[in-house]
Amino acid sequence: MNEQETGVAAREGGDLPALAMWPAGTPYPPAVTVAASCVACGVGWRIHRDLCGFRLRCRCGAWVDVPRLVVAPPTVAPPRVAPREEIAPRPAATPAAADPPRAVDAEAELAAVHLRPFEESRRLRGRTILECVLLTAAFLVPSLVLRLAVAPHDVPRWMPVASTAASLLVLLVYRGARRDVAVGWTEPRLRYWFEASAVMVGAVLLALVYESLLRSSFPQLGGDWIAAVREQTGLGLAFFTIAFCPGLFEELAFRGLIQVRMTRLLGATQGLLVTAGLFAIAHGPQLGLPLQAGLGLYLCSLRARSGSIMPCVLVHLGYNGALVVLH
Repeated sequence: MNEQETGVAAREGGDLPALAMWPAGTPYPPAVTVAASCVACGVGWRIHRDLCGFRLRCRCGAWVDVPRLVVAPPTVAPPRVAPREEIAPRPAATPAAADPPRAVDAEAELAAVHLRPFEESRRLRGRTILECVLLTAAFLVPSLVLRLAVAPHDVPRWMPVASTAASLLVLLVYRGARRDVAVGWTEPRLRYWFEASAVMVGAVLLALVYESLLRSSFPQLGGDWIAAVREQTGLGLAFFTIAFCPGLFEELAFRGLIQVRMTRLLGATQGLLVTAGLFAIAHGPQLGLPLQAGLGLYLCSLRARSGSIMPCVLVHLGYNGALVVLH
């Protein structure tokens, strides 16, 4: 009889009898599973119908026979499982030559059967590179075009146009992105809202001290561009340009799309660092680059810990908005 080995499965229901699913990791609906039980330890199993006729090794080491059933095709798409011809049958063992029970890493064996690392990695790498290039260009190109097309003293007046154009380009990239990206519009725990508020206030104070030190050390520095935008466009339009659009659409781009892609491609730590670096680069060369890099690194960490971009939007929008009001 054919066999399929499994590892330790999860329990459900507290004091209720043990219940295990295979393949592990997903509670499959009853319509696509069959029931079996281990006579050695009493664990109940719900097994996907594609594995009917196989044998499962229970977590106690005993073998469980899966009933042979003739069933209609399931209405729910089954998980990717290896074709039967790829699972070699276990030769019948005599009692003298029987192997002792061994511990099996179920997740590792399942990954070894299903995973196609080269093909999946190539597609993910291509999507990640393309989206990173498009999103970075969405922020840099409108600002560059504005500085080339308008006289320097009129640049602040036209900043709302460039900010709106960058936001629309981000939305286009977002609409074209594959829906396998969970952007993170979920409600985080309350403690992340408090953390975001405290960090926002601290970042504003640090930015004001940093700017004061720069201007006292380098009196030849140019004028305050935030104040220039506010004077030429008004407080409301300046808030829209400098706070609302960046606070919402930069978070959608970097913490919502790029960080998810980079984390899948490079891992949690490297994906976080690369996203923070791209966030700083997208702001262009400026004296505030160290602050942008540090804030971007914190926002990536907050996104990873909270599972949401909403507290990141609060920090970003509040930080930029406070600078607009205080300049």
